[in-house]
Amino acid sequence: MAQKLIIANWKMHQQSPAEALRLFRAIARAIHGARRARVLCAPPFPYLSALADARPKGASIGLAAQDVFWENAGAYTGEVSPTMLKRLGASHVLVGHSERREHLGETNAMVVIAYEPIWAIGKGKQADTPEDFFTMTIFIRRALFDVAGRRAATEAPIIYGGSVDAKNAAGFLRVGGAAGLLLAPKSGKGLRRDIKSSVADFYKYAAPQLKKLKNVSKEQYEAFALKAVKNYAKAKRLSATEEKALLKQAKGTWSHLKRHF
Repeated sequence: MAQKLIIANWKMHQQSPAEALRLFRAIARAIHGARRARVLCAPPFPYLSALADARPKGASIGLAAQDVFWENAGAYTGEVSPTMLKRLGASHVLVGHSERREHLGETNAMVVIAYEPIWAIGKGKQADTPEDFFTMTIFIRRALFDVAGRRAATEAPIIYGGSVDAKNAAGFLRVGGAAGLLLAPKSGKGLRRDIKSSVADFYKYAAPQLKKLKNVSKEQYEAFALKAVKNYAKAKRLSATEEKALLKQAKGTWSHLKRHF
């Protein structure tokens, strides 16, 4: 099964290198050990180098740039080349983002690998459906065939963006066949809130068993946590990401058990 690609587009929200580093390190910790998905952070240009230096060795987190110019060098004031971005640590680039088309007049005359409808972007907006996204991928691949040929049309990964949250993410990946997701900052916060809610709910679910484990060793508690989280995740139909985050929280809360039970 191919790895899913999850891209967190930071847009222009982080206002200092310190703020960017805190967010990057928090994401790196949260996805530590992830194997089924590759996570990329797309920060503002000025932070790429610092985040690349802060990337833990062997981490599954990577970096993407928010835009790129098509020439490698020349008299193009304000532009950034692919070579520059690669040397700064970026492995991917967002090209032709809908906000750049809307606000800066950029056109669609380029290969599109992310479907992010403008009407689905922003607070309170409704995401597209996985079924409609799947239909759009067929249209996109037909367009790619005309522009770039059969190989690009069949092999290019197409991801979805636009009001993605913890409730609809799985649908776009499974039903819609998305190769990944493009997340805005609010989407990440929503996913974290849902994970925190799952942690609180988990303790209620596991409380009777936890009380019996008050005097056991930490190793015995962690073994219980693994089994309990798997059962809870199955009952609540949590995603793999939510289950992993919940297990990390549960295994790391030995002190919680001592305080509350």
